[in-house]
Amino acid sequence: RPLLVLSNHVSWLDIFVIRSHIECLFVAKSEIRGWPLVGWLVAKQGTVFVQRARRHDTSRVNSALETALTEGQAMAVFPEGTTTDGTEVKPFHGSLLQPLVQSGGFALPLALGYRYPDGRPNDKAAYAGDRSLWESTVLLASQPEIVVELHVLEAVHAQGKHRRDLAEFCSARIAEALNLPPPGRRRGTPGGLPAATP
Repeated sequence: RPLLVLSNHVSWLDIFVIRSHIECLFVAKSEIRGWPLVGWLVAKQGTVFVQRARRHDTSRVNSALETALTEGQAMAVFPEGTTTDGTEVKPFHGSLLQPLVQSGGFALPLALGYRYPDGRPNDKAAYAGDRSLWESTVLLASQPEIVVELHVLEAVHAQGKHRRDLAEFCSARIAEALNLPPPGRRRGTPGGLPAATP
């Protein structure tokens, strides 16, 4: 401690999956609060909501993050800023990592994927693109079984690191754990991990 969990983001189920393994509070987009039932459940988890349309709201959330981290509360963020269909990891935004750098805590990268029982990626679990919450719920309910792939990776000490480097390093580790291309690259294109590890 202080501990900030950094995860890729695929589904609205992600918060519940992570919370079933790690005791932490989340930072999530404010739109979720208005979702039927899911919004109420997420709010009951102690989630800090951020209004992404307001640039100055990041400073309010960073302040709340810094207070929570300083008090020893483990926090979790989805630094991609959006969900994907699970076939990529988008580059991480470093803005919400500043409180961790200032507190000299640890970043805990967490790689999350959804699979069919035979191991193939299950895009029915994804909440991305034009898929509505209702469509996502119906697709999830139609699945007889969904396997969750969860990799808790080695924690990285944030002391002396720049938030951007920390974000890049963690996103690359997560993509590697899920056997996906490095963030920002499509499958089949050459890539590489950051030249210098934090």
